[in-house]
Amino acid sequence: MKYRLKYRLKDRELQRKLDALSNGDFSRQLASNKKRIFAELNFLKQMTLWFRKSEGPFHALVITPDMVEKVEEDEG
Repeated sequence: MKYRLKYRLKDRELQRKLDALSNGDFSRQLASNKKRIFAELNFLKQMTLWFRKSEGPFHALVITPDMVEKVEEDEG
């Protein structure tokens, strides 16, 4: 069985609110930037994730290692 690694916020309510603000772009950015998230959180100890609602203004969240958790999803 193959698994896919992704990140999510430990504060699930905050993630839901950020997704509502951005039409789901926050979670899409977490998924599409997982290599960068891994590298920056392991070496720099923080990173800025940019997201937005279609053509609206950009929003940013500074993420630290204690804010996220790794999740393995079944690709099956």
